[in-house]
Amino acid sequence: MNAASIDLEIRARILPTYSGSPGLKYFDGATKSLYQIPTKPFEVNYCRQSHPPIECQYLQGYDPNVFNAPESHFEVKTSKRGVDKRGLFAKVDIPQGAMIIQEKSSNSIQFYPTTTNLIYHTAALNPDVKKMLAGIFKVFDSYAFENNLFVSTKTFLCLCSETNFFNLMKCYALLLLLSTQGTTGYDIHSSILSSVNHGCNGTHNIAADPSYAITELTADPSTLPSVHYSKGSWENVFNPVVERHLPHRIGGYDIAVRDISTGEEILDNYLASVSTAEDWAALVSQLRSSCEAERRLEEEQTCGN
Repeated sequence: MNAASIDLEIRARILPTYSGSPGLKYFDGATKSLYQIPTKPFEVNYCRQSHPPIECQYLQGYDPNVFNAPESHFEVKTSKRGVDKRGLFAKVDIPQGAMIIQEKSSNSIQFYPTTTNLIYHTAALNPDVKKMLAGIFKVFDSYAFENNLFVSTKTFLCLCSETNFFNLMKCYALLLLLSTQGTTGYDIHSSILSSVNHGCNGTHNIAADPSYAITELTADPSTLPSVHYSKGSWENVFNPVVERHLPHRIGGYDIAVRDISTGEEILDNYLASVSTAEDWAALVSQLRSSCEAERRLEEEQTCGN
């Protein structure tokens, strides 16, 4: 939860004072937020196990030995993938395996589940209100990607099935969280990475998981793959390594899956932007439609030339 949500919960649960001053002198939302991220020593000790989890190998910051293509190596220009559509293009050659704007990728704008639920509930009050909020819904649909990194259903079930006291306390906390937050939030890149378009039929040239080969043409809209990579999805959130690097995980750790030439448009696989079965079906349908429109536009441009 963000600091504002915590302050709201404190105000709702604590009796007001006669003087009107805060009931708690040394605790507020900002203070509690400090305890949501484990300390570095906790992370180091966790990874000193005899069999450390795999995330200890790649979620402890960036590898300085891997080349990072900074924001200055890219520019936003008009894309040929639609009418009046913008895209991100390489200004220099980018080698395969290079990280993509990692200095900015972790600085995403986060919409916590409490925030998204409030927006949707407010929109449901009145058609006029929904119309006023149409802009934010368009942003969610066009630029945002889901994340379930606040609460993982699998983790919730695992914690609540154990007898360990610490895990049972986490289970109880999750029950309270699920009753007020839901499980899905949204994130939006705050840099020029928000201009990256989808690569139709597997033509993407960047990805966080190069082995992810599902495209909008091969995907089954009715079934979310059992092994599905999503930038904002994690099955074991309650892990000090994951908790300390959530912004990096959400940012995607995108790398070039092949050599990218100067002037080439940067394309991602949008299928990695959702983590729920409902949104999976909608996204696959949407991508198939937009990719078909791109194909027709390309044919018209070719015939025109």
